[in-house]
Amino acid sequence: MPGVTEVTIDPLSEEKIDILTPSGNSLDSHLTDVDDKIYDIWFALATGGKDCLNIYSDTDSYSVSTKLEVFVDSLLNQYNGSTTELLEAARRDANLSALMVYQICYNKAKRKNKHLSWDKDLARLRNEIDMNNPANGRSPYFGDIMENFFLQDVNPDSEITTDSLLWIKSEYVLKTLGGKAAEAAFGQFLYTDGSSNTFSPCAPELTTRFKSLFPGSGLIPFLDKEIEANLAFNKPKTSDGIVFIDNSGLKTLEQLFKSYNGTPVLIDLWATWCGPCRKSFEHVKPIQDYASENDIQLLYISVNEEDGIEDRWRNMVKYYNLKGHHVLINKDIKQEVYSTFGNGNGILSIPCHAIIDRHGNLTLLGSDIAETSDFTRLINYLDKIK
Repeated sequence: MPGVTEVTIDPLSEEKIDILTPSGNSLDSHLTDVDDKIYDIWFALATGGKDCLNIYSDTDSYSVSTKLEVFVDSLLNQYNGSTTELLEAARRDANLSALMVYQICYNKAKRKNKHLSWDKDLARLRNEIDMNNPANGRSPYFGDIMENFFLQDVNPDSEITTDSLLWIKSEYVLKTLGGKAAEAAFGQFLYTDGSSNTFSPCAPELTTRFKSLFPGSGLIPFLDKEIEANLAFNKPKTSDGIVFIDNSGLKTLEQLFKSYNGTPVLIDLWATWCGPCRKSFEHVKPIQDYASENDIQLLYISVNEEDGIEDRWRNMVKYYNLKGHHVLINKDIKQEVYSTFGNGNGILSIPCHAIIDRHGNLTLLGSDIAETSDFTRLINYLDKIK
């Protein structure tokens, strides 16, 4: 639309975002509500909230897709009279969001049965949208939708590693899409790889490729920032305060803890794939300082079990400068780790902290202390074992 669009943002008002469009049509300024309401459904299903359309437990693919289509129509009908171009754009965005909701139901249904009807309805919804439409790139969910299609179309096997996955996904997008649609999906894959701290080694090369294919892209400054972090992760500086423990002969936790007899130990259980664990490492320095000043040993136990994880594990330890002792679990101590630090059912929530006092007594502190950047409670516990 030609003209000037004024946007007012007030976090304290009921209408947090107020848009004054050049058309002067009051309906136009609220068209974004349509996409928000569909996103609310997706969020509820993804987080176990209320299923207001009764679709998650529906076993009929046509019923699910029809309910979504009717819901989209009912929302858009409230804005009949909006500017034609904006209404068409709102419908395209709404259909993309509805497709994302359908994919959640599809993934659940396909885990339980192999009915071809789910594939047929997915293909129908996909074809009706035209995934290659350049306007799709403005949807914040477009990358997630294409990731789901990658999993469905390519069905990557267990031999694909974390390091090679980004490359394969990028190749898939560039073969499936073109123009702005490819730019958006490819760019989101690269950005998410960095923002989620996956730091695939191939990301720098793929980012260079992205710049070559889309030299004028507004995403480039954001991708450059993520690559700085990627290079810092994959080529980390070493620290004298980091010790990696050989787990090849480790048979029991008692064997691991024996070397600390008489020394208080703060234990941190984590994994490289755990977002809250990585978040907690951003605030770890006060604990490192406290431990150093009070003769407390820091012991990090990683519960990663993936093949070939050792290099990534070591890089992440160095990247966050996690001074202390580090060990990967092995098959001999895995069950003991889960039964010792997990709940009665052997389920372990991470990050998780525990402490061992000078007499070898173990106290579990749980996950809530590990996930907070306020170390008051943790230091109160440590004060008791100094």
